[in-house]
Amino acid sequence: MTFKGPHDTTNLGTVPKVAQVFWSRKRCYHGEEVQLSVRTENVPDNAAVELRISTRDGGIAIDTITGVAIKASKLDHKVAIDLKDKGLPAGTGELVFQAAVGKLVSGPSPVLLVDLAPPAFVV
Repeated sequence: MTFKGPHDTTNLGTVPKVAQVFWSRKRCYHGEEVQLSVRTENVPDNAAVELRISTRDGGIAIDTITGVAIKASKLDHKVAIDLKDKGLPAGTGELVFQAAVGKLVSGPSPVLLVDLAPPAFVV
């Protein structure tokens, strides 16, 4: 059976997606600056992005960053990691973030390990 008419035509389109989210480092100390990076596909320039930083299990929201936008399918935003004033439970030091572009929400980023105290080197 051969179909003819509007129901058998191909509608070309693009599917926008947040392709990748990652930190600039794998480990940092409290107070240091790290870069949050977002890579997208088929997302228009100047699309508003919301970055949500939380604990690894997603139970405690650490920070939400708004007012940043995608340019040329990417976003690189620097942020200082400040956990001491957040009142987090002891042992909290593994962070992830997610990017939301409109209704599109990325999966969690790789884990960033945060040490609250600077290293104590013994000579």
